Amino acid sequence: MSMEEENNFIIIENTREDIQKCDDCCNESSSLIETEIGYLCPKCFNDFIERG
Repeated sequence: MSMEEENNFIIIENTREDIQKCDDCCNESSSLIETEIGYLCPKCFNDFIERG
């Protein structure tokens, strides 16, 4: 594996670490919001706020 290929692999690997699953819908998201019921994606967070 060349150095360039290794660098590309590391970038992809680091990107995957940033993606986590929403605790409500289990969809993967890189922008989860921490709440008292867990980590939520933006859609589930909006639903959570609307439910009150």
